[in-house]
Amino acid sequence: MVQEQENIEQKFKHCEPMIMTGSDWQSFKKATLCHICKKELADIRVRDHCHVTGKFRGAAHNDCNINYKFTGRIPVVFHNLRGYDSHLIMQAIGKVEGKQLNCIANNMEKYISFSLGCMDFIDSLQFMSSSLQKLVENLAKEGSSKFRHMTSHFGEEQISLLLRKQVYPYEYFDSEAKFWKLNYHRLKIFTVHYREKV
Repeated sequence: MVQEQENIEQKFKHCEPMIMTGSDWQSFKKATLCHICKKELADIRVRDHCHVTGKFRGAAHNDCNINYKFTGRIPVVFHNLRGYDSHLIMQAIGKVEGKQLNCIANNMEKYISFSLGCMDFIDSLQFMSSSLQKLVENLAKEGSSKFRHMTSHFGEEQISLLLRKQVYPYEYFDSEAKFWKLNYHRLKIFTVHYREKV
C-alpha cells in the first residue's frame, strides 16, 4: 500500500506536456463557459490539461486553471471502515516506519478516519448510510452508464455478476488461518453456503 502511494506521488510530480488535437483546438475556440467553474469566459482564456495524461480538458479562466490542481492527498475509501476493516489496516500501519499517522477516533476501537502520510482513509458509510448492495442496486436501476469504467473492461454477463452481492462463506472463515488452507474444500464451502441461502 505504501509502495502504491509512492507510485501515485511520483506520477503527480511529473507534468506531461499538453496534447492538442484538431477537435481540441475547435472546442477551445468555441467554448463560452469555463469548464471548471461553469461561468462565462471572457476573451482571455487558457487551455487546461491533465498533468498525468497530457489530455486537453477544456477552456478555462486563468485563475480557475491555476487553482485547479492535485492537493497532494490520496483518498482511500472503504465502506464501513469503522467496522472490522480498520482493525486490520491499523495493525499493518503500526509496522510502517517514516510516515506520520493522524487519527480521528470515536473511541479506542472505532476510527472515523485516519491518515498515513498523504493517504486519507475515509468511511463512505458516514455519508452514504446504506449497504453497498443497496447502493449498487439503486445505481443499477439507472442503467449501465453509471458504471462506465466497469463496462469498458467487462462484458454483460460479468457485469450482471459484479452488480449483485456475491456469495461468501462468512461462517467458515472464523480465523485468519483458514485463509491459508488451500485445498479442494474451498469450492465446497462456497457451494454449501450458496445452497443454504437459496
